[in-house]
Amino acid sequence: MTYICTICISDLNSNVPVAVSCGHLFHRTCIETWMSSHSTGGSRRNASSCPLCKKSISKKDISGPLFFSTNESVEPEPPTSVQDKLKIEELEESKKQLLNHLNEMAHSLVLTNEKLSQAQTEIRQQETVKEKYQSTVRYLKQLKRVADIDDYLSQPTTQAYLGTLSRLPRPELVVAIGGLKARCVQLANERDIAVKKVDRFKRKEEELTEKVKALSKKLARLKAKNKNINKPYDTSDLLRHDEPSTSRDVIVLDSDDNNGGTDDDNENKLIIESSSSRPMFSTPIDEELYSSSDDSDGDNLLYTVADNARRYMPVIMLFS
Repeated sequence: MTYICTICISDLNSNVPVAVSCGHLFHRTCIETWMSSHSTGGSRRNASSCPLCKKSISKKDISGPLFFSTNESVEPEPPTSVQDKLKIEELEESKKQLLNHLNEMAHSLVLTNEKLSQAQTEIRQQETVKEKYQSTVRYLKQLKRVADIDDYLSQPTTQAYLGTLSRLPRPELVVAIGGLKARCVQLANERDIAVKKVDRFKRKEEELTEKVKALSKKLARLKAKNKNINKPYDTSDLLRHDEPSTSRDVIVLDSDDNNGGTDDDNENKLIIESSSSRPMFSTPIDEELYSSSDDSDGDNLLYTVADNARRYMPVIMLFS
């Protein structure tokens, strides 16, 4: 424990400590200076008052020096309360749980490393097998190429051509070989062009397939909306001219009975005239399909075939 002088606010052990009659402790120099500067001028000589309790004191009342004994190496008392014991038990239990979790994680890490090493071993084995298969495939391709060359050389035409080349003089043979090389280069270029065309046709086929799928889905939706899609067609609707108009489609059926004409004149003629470029529609589905189709050749061809088959079949059956 540290004692201080209330006058200079410093440790009492830093100077000679003394005590006054009231029992308060000060430095000798501090209390003497205080008493000389705060003298009351009473009956007692050099009388003054205590800086703390304001009791009357004099220099005769000063006793000292004083000596203090302190124990600097005081050990902290061990916790004896119930709360401290419970807290210690909780911390110990938490420590055990953390240690168990740490052990589990370490064991899991060991297992994961083992699985990783096994997977790496399997990957290396698979790569080795893959390299063997690739080398086998290359060898088989070389064998196939050699077999194809043997088959080509064993053909009669090839044998005859080689015999002709063997009988040629050296200059003509050099010219023939140069021509063959040029032909090989030309064939290689044609092959590359053909491969590019095939790729382009494949992409076009995929695009057309997607368009056909989209049209099929739309047709299915329209069929679900139209309840009378399976209604039979009436051939009289195709030959009806009750209300002539410039904006109406006209169908003219012309049959020439005169035998003096040509074969084309003897056949039944079907002429379709319209003031507009839109085709005739027998159902609302045809109208919507035509309006939703684009200007691509594939879509126009698909619609034209379906429309002609639907509109002309009753007429053909009528005149057959």
